[in-house]
Parts: sequence; C-alpha cells; structure tokens
Amino acid sequence: MTATLRSTVLLFFISAIFSSVLFGSDVDDIVKKVRKKYESIKTLHVEFTMTSYWALTGREETLTGTLSLEGDNRYRIETDTQIIVTDGKTLWTYTKNSNQLIIDRLSPSKENPLPRDLLLSYTKDHRAELKGEVTYGGTPCYELIFRPREDDAFIVQTRVMVDKKTWLAVLFEQEDINENRTRYELRKFSINTPLSPSLFTFTAPEQAEIIDMR
Repeated sequence: MTATLRSTVLLFFISAIFSSVLFGSDVDDIVKKVRKKYESIKTLHVEFTMTSYWALTGREETLTGTLSLEGDNRYRIETDTQIIVTDGKTLWTYTKNSNQLIIDRLSPSKENPLPRDLLLSYTKDHRAELKGEVTYGGTPCYELIFRPREDDAFIVQTRVMVDKKTWLAVLFEQEDINENRTRYELRKFSINTPLSPSLFTFTAPEQAEIIDMR
C-alpha cells in the first residue's frame, strides 16, 4: 500500500510530459499551454480518491486522502490509514493502525523514483497518444494514453484525463499485465498557495514503534 500511495505523487507529474512526447505539430498550442501550466506550479495541495481493482477476484478498494507538494521532492500524502512525508532528505512512513513509524533516507530508485526522474522515464520509455476529447465528471477533458515501449513492462497502459480549461490532470488510471487497475481521481486543486514547513516533517506519535533504517 505504501508504494501505491507514493505513486499518487508521481502520477501527477505525468501531465508535465505532454510538452515532450504527446502531441504533433498540429496541436503545438496545447503543448505550450500544458508546459506553461506545469512550469508555474511551485506548490500544490489536492484531494484524491484512489480506487484499486483486482481482476482475479473482482475485489475493489477505495481510499481517499490529500496530497501536498513543494518543489521537486518535498511531499506529504495523508489518508485515514497512513501518512507519508518527506522533506527531500528523510522519508517518514507512518501506519496509523499499528502505530508504527518507518524512517529512511529518501533515495530515488527504479521502484521509488523522484518526480523529476519520473518525467525522464516516461519521456524515454513510453509512447503517448491523444485519444480524443471527452467529458469527465461534467468537465471537458483531453484523454491521453501512455503505453510502454518495452513489451515486458508490468504497467501496460496509463490513461490520463486533462482538464481543457485548467490544463491539470484530473484522472490517472493504470492497468497492469494481470488486468488489475488503479485509478486516481484528483480534485480541489490549490496551486502556489504557501504551505507550512511543518507539512514536510514528521514527529512520531506517543508510544509509536519506530524503525529507523537510515
């Protein structure tokens, strides 16, 4: 669950890749607007709903929470069950039910890339297609499909909905090789509003079990 929640942060940044890989010369104006929107985002606070579907069992699970971002590598994800925080150097992962806090260094890897690394990865490793214009939740959107260049990739498709008015990605949906799907719906965006530094650090609750892996 921790890795899945963390990917909520990373998926938001897929919208920034549009300027590099999505469109042809016929829609250069869209490219410029999306690039301009992304480059203007210094801080972000947004609510999200994550829905996971397992094809084998037909089971579906929904989780809601908030996401706060500042700069390239400071973020906080908070749900009813878990809090994930980093100040760009240290990563705190707190599980509420077990009152357990895991502290580690924030280090990019293939399994846990930083947002800026995800941009490079998607630009290089994925093909993208502008599927068309649709209405999602009453909002006119562009629908885009990302597919990996490698045939053996675990994630076989990522679908993205971009609000035509705000140029923000409002939905991401990933499908893996087993036909499992994870959908992220984003709403109530607050952009470039000052965020408290306390959002990007974490103090262990009383009597929490602390596992320090630094």
